[in-house]
Amino acid sequence: MKKQITFLTIIITMCGFSARSQTLYNTKWSVYDASGTFMGYFRFSTDTLSYSFDNVSYTNESTFQVNGNIFTIHDLLGTVCTITDTGRYTFLIRNDSLKFTLKNDLCISRSYALTTQYYVAFHLGIHPMNQLTTNISVYPDPANDIITIKISGEKAGNNLTIMNIEGRKLIDRQITGSSTQIDISTLPSGVYFVRMTNHRTVPVGKFIKN
Repeated sequence: MKKQITFLTIIITMCGFSARSQTLYNTKWSVYDASGTFMGYFRFSTDTLSYSFDNVSYTNESTFQVNGNIFTIHDLLGTVCTITDTGRYTFLIRNDSLKFTLKNDLCISRSYALTTQYYVAFHLGIHPMNQLTTNISVYPDPANDIITIKISGEKAGNNLTIMNIEGRKLIDRQITGSSTQIDISTLPSGVYFVRMTNHRTVPVGKFIKN
């Protein structure tokens, strides 16, 4: 009986660890540049990174391996760099955002793209921001002190979260009407994302703080 309990404890612990672990395998991401402009999509399979501009037709760009939070990438011939160039990065997934940090890479163009672009998880219920302009609007943009967020879709029981480009939650606000004003005067200058949570979580907008 003790052996069974010990075995079950190990299984539960392993399952809990697995649920909390980060993985790039079989994931898809909406990609934005440093200004918050939508760039396209990245799809990580079990060993291949591909990209798309329409989320329909994907082009294989690189092969990759993941060991813990270490990401190793080899570009295919004729893409960004030669196949002999190997890049190594660490990565962090937090709040449906992906961030790469350079360890070493001789390919300057690839390292610049991976470390300056921002990635937002794209899965069931997750859609690129530029396809959701009918659901929410943020103005003024750029903004200095106060932004107005207006919702044209679901209006009751929505929770709005403002996050920085690293995926860190900075402001949470419950929305019961069709619009709200939020003081952003204490936020540093930069690009910010707005997510709306009801029965699902959707990235719905972005703005720039001057």
